[in-house]
Amino acid sequence: MESLKNPPVKAMAYPDAQSAVDAVLEAWLPRLIASNEVLMAALVRLRESYLTGTPPEAAGEALAQAKAAIEQAAMVQKGSHFI
Repeated sequence: MESLKNPPVKAMAYPDAQSAVDAVLEAWLPRLIASNEVLMAALVRLRESYLTGTPPEAAGEALAQAKAAIEQAAMVQKGSHFI
């Protein structure tokens, strides 16, 4: 069985270390903020579901949203381009 290979990625040249750090932060920070917003929305929805006494079997959509938010946050933390 052939293993799947990622396409080649071109290396970026930076004039100094600070420029490289700035570029990484500029790429990563917006995804982190978006991920945090999705996590916050999922937590609010779970809290509302709990406070209104929604039975666990009826909370499937809120739980699915929370699961997706957690998976997205994990991908962003690893540096993946998930968002």
